[in-house]
Amino acid sequence: MQLFRKLFLSGEWNIAFRKRKEMNDTFNYDSSFISLPHSETFWYADPMIFEADNKFFLFCEAFDRREQIGKIGLFELIDEKWKNFSIILENNYHMSYPCVFYFEGKYYMIPETEENCTLQLYEAEEFPYKWEKRGNLVEGAKLADSTVFIKEKKCYILGYSVVEGRYARIFLEANLSSCTTKILDSKFFNENIIRPAGYFFKSKDCWYRPSQDCRREYGKGIIINRILNFDKFEEQYVYEFDNKMIIVDGKRGVDRVHTYTLAGEYEVIDFNIYRFDLFKRLKVFKRIYLKKKRDKDQMDKIGGYTNDNRIYDRSI
Repeated sequence: MQLFRKLFLSGEWNIAFRKRKEMNDTFNYDSSFISLPHSETFWYADPMIFEADNKFFLFCEAFDRREQIGKIGLFELIDEKWKNFSIILENNYHMSYPCVFYFEGKYYMIPETEENCTLQLYEAEEFPYKWEKRGNLVEGAKLADSTVFIKEKKCYILGYSVVEGRYARIFLEANLSSCTTKILDSKFFNENIIRPAGYFFKSKDCWYRPSQDCRREYGKGIIINRILNFDKFEEQYVYEFDNKMIIVDGKRGVDRVHTYTLAGEYEVIDFNIYRFDLFKRLKVFKRIYLKKKRDKDQMDKIGGYTNDNRIYDRSI
């Protein structure tokens, strides 16, 4: 079955949302999510829902099927439906996981640009549609799904990377005006369960963080962790989603889910349902080929690249 799934079972990521019936500490399996339809050009993932001026916006990865590359897309919630989709950021490398946040009177975004070996900072010139790059917070390191947390007028970033077969969780403090960061804590894990899966959220005076369960395969599930200490970034496993119990469009059960965010009374996930695909391996080869081509172009541009771990503190 494992080989059959690897060869022939595939599925595109989808986004789904719902209104929360009540503010609980645990995930609710009783009400259904509503999925967002794909377009002919894109499928959608990494939903980062954001509230501003009593309006809701859904920033996401829009994966271009033809180009096999991720771009940053945006929907607006109008009459309980996500409308007015547009691409707001794109480049010659993969972009995803658009972490949008508000800090000291300005709107910022840190998208994932791991393929470019950078952690980039964007500022909204005209929120939410026009963004300008302010610089690179980190260079020469591959950080995935970096997530911002604001506490006591300071901006913190939790990042993730794979280093020599181990999984690194990096906790940084960012100075947005100078576009610099400093390491507050770093820790290596043998299990792949720490990759960020959405914004931090608060419930009954406790802070929680969703992370991805990638032990069996990428983005297989979501784990909810309670934050115990921000100074050295200690967290504790609380529970994980039961994919078989999640309802989307009235049907119970999904195969993968790897992003979960909340804003106001709304919550969103992305999910994947396996389907038989005779040409799966050809599509995988095409995606790998185009990514390697982009990697080569990028290495030619910067004169070569290796993950030299300059960001990591190995003493911790």
